[in-house]
Amino acid sequence: MIKDLSVGEIPIRIYKPNNPVNQVLIGVHGFTGSQDSETYTYLGNHLEDTNIMFITFDLPNHGKNINETPITLQKCLIVNV
Repeated sequence: MIKDLSVGEIPIRIYKPNNPVNQVLIGVHGFTGSQDSETYTYLGNHLEDTNIMFITFDLPNHGKNINETPITLQKCLIVNV
């Protein structure tokens, strides 16, 4: 299951597997990337039948995040899936 949400100004995409989650993989894109990259889409869909939840997000000024505000740990910890 794919779920798009935001934590504050941070757009997040969660690829939740069909099985109970026992591991979480966080994808952080490079300089010109975003959470919508083909690599993340492929990986997220490939993990669907595992126990691994895959979470991606857009860094400031990338993809859907047009905000220049830095991402802090406090902003990232408020996710309830």
